[in-house]
Amino acid sequence: MPEGSTASGAVLRVRVVRALVLAVAVVDVFATAVVGYTLVQSWSQHRERAVVATQNLGALLEQQLAGIIDKVDLGLLAVCDEYAHELAMGGIREPTFRAFIARHQSRVPELEAIRTTDAAGELQLGDGITPEARASLADRPYFEQVRRPGAGLVISKPVVRKLHGAPAILLLRALRRPDGSFAGAAVAALTLDRIDQVFSGLDLGRHGVIALRDADLGIIVRHHAGGVTFPLGSRIVSDEMRAFVGRGQASATYTGVAVDRVERTITYRKVATYPFYLVVGLATSDILAGWWREVIVGLSMLVVFLVITAGAAWLAHRSWLRREAAIAEQRDLQARMLISERMASVGTLAAGVAHEVNNPLTYVFSNVAFAMEQLRASELDWSNRPACAPLRDAATALGEALAGAGRVRDIVRDLKTFSRAGDDLAGVAAPNAVIEGCLKMTKVITSRARVVTRLGDVPAVHGSAARLAQVLSNLLVNAAQAIPEGQPDPEIAVSTWRTAGGWAAIEVRDNGAGIPPDVLPHIFDPFFTTKPVGEGTGLGLSICHGIVEALGGEIRVHTEVERGTTFRMLLPPANAGSQQRPAAERRAARTVPTEAESS
Repeated sequence: MPEGSTASGAVLRVRVVRALVLAVAVVDVFATAVVGYTLVQSWSQHRERAVVATQNLGALLEQQLAGIIDKVDLGLLAVCDEYAHELAMGGIREPTFRAFIARHQSRVPELEAIRTTDAAGELQLGDGITPEARASLADRPYFEQVRRPGAGLVISKPVVRKLHGAPAILLLRALRRPDGSFAGAAVAALTLDRIDQVFSGLDLGRHGVIALRDADLGIIVRHHAGGVTFPLGSRIVSDEMRAFVGRGQASATYTGVAVDRVERTITYRKVATYPFYLVVGLATSDILAGWWREVIVGLSMLVVFLVITAGAAWLAHRSWLRREAAIAEQRDLQARMLISERMASVGTLAAGVAHEVNNPLTYVFSNVAFAMEQLRASELDWSNRPACAPLRDAATALGEALAGAGRVRDIVRDLKTFSRAGDDLAGVAAPNAVIEGCLKMTKVITSRARVVTRLGDVPAVHGSAARLAQVLSNLLVNAAQAIPEGQPDPEIAVSTWRTAGGWAAIEVRDNGAGIPPDVLPHIFDPFFTTKPVGEGTGLGLSICHGIVEALGGEIRVHTEVERGTTFRMLLPPANAGSQQRPAAERRAARTVPTEAESS
């Protein structure tokens, strides 16, 4: 292939590879961007859903807890009213009043008990109170608070009750006599276990938490699946919540690291008008658990997609290379056919020209020879006579004409040998004779160098002289063209010898520029040439290699830059039949020796 075509083919391959890489990169970057954007959007949606979930849960629990307290307060008001009514009717009837308390207590499942005290704070009536099991609330601050005039609903901080020992929140309202004086208190006990049961019905994940805090942010109830446990009344709280409550905000949502070192999305709400803050927190790890599963699936799909696109690009490149190879092979075959047709046409033309020239040449050669014979027959009569000088000049001219006709005859014979058509792989050729003919045919080109021949005793080889002449002519022309103009002592050496195995060795050596290392692996490739466009087809050495291989031989090359190139052929003798070349001959062909070794 011409150098320009080879370079353009390499550039085209680079461009195709770059285009495929760029296309795959663009598609992969786009797919990665889509997956990344989707995952970022999903992350935002999970966080937003967490905010909405905590706000909704906070609002739901706030309404539920406020509703419980409202029902308890209504029950306490009913007990106070009934207490005042019975006093107005003449006195408290304990059985009737106990039944009234029990009826209102049953209407609030979360309520543990409703009891009454006298003005001194001693428990009097209610579930579980007997003369033997009575306790006094007189020393409790919430009892002192309910004694004050105008006191409404009083809610205590979490306390451990004297009768049952279980922590609870007490709700109190004052019992009044008809004159408005303090007669005692109606007390409702809301146990913390009952509140925790209300919280436990919600799924908050592995690290979610619901907390009920008092007005001072002390812990009342903290429900969580696991983690750090805080003592009752603990005021350890995040800085964010303390800041929000300090600014008087009744509710807020934020993300932060809680007191147990777990990051959560937290919503807190004040429970209506009551001195409670309800806190709902969903852990970030629980919120993003589903998102991480999406990340794994998304990245897995992305990796599969990247592998598929890379594989598709590789298959496309491979298919393109195969298509280009098929096109190149087709072009190669077409070029070979064209060259073969041209060679056949040239051979036919050369054979015709040789035939046409040979016919008149025969007359010329015969007549000149006859004239020379006639002059020689009468030489004794005119050779020494001064008056016969013109005859002597004519004899000399006829001799030169006869020599010229002989040269023309030799050229015609060589031309006929070179142009012989048909199946040229059959036959027998004498290498030395073919070399002599080729030297004459290429004398115009090889005249730029000193041609040295060392023709030894070599056997006749299998194959036609025409094909062998084609190979040798190409090698001689290449050797002459490899010698730069003006090079001192240019030389082309042609040698033949018989190998130890009886094969014919033919060597053509020049002392020209040599073959560069990057060019050497391609010299036998079809259409490869280093000549300018229009001066070479790149088929010469390729055809030579094919002819030598078809003749059962082998051709190898040895070159040194600035020192020259040697081509060596090993051809089997005509009587070798189909036997294989000995291993020694194959080794000799692969390693071309120096001139001293070959001579």
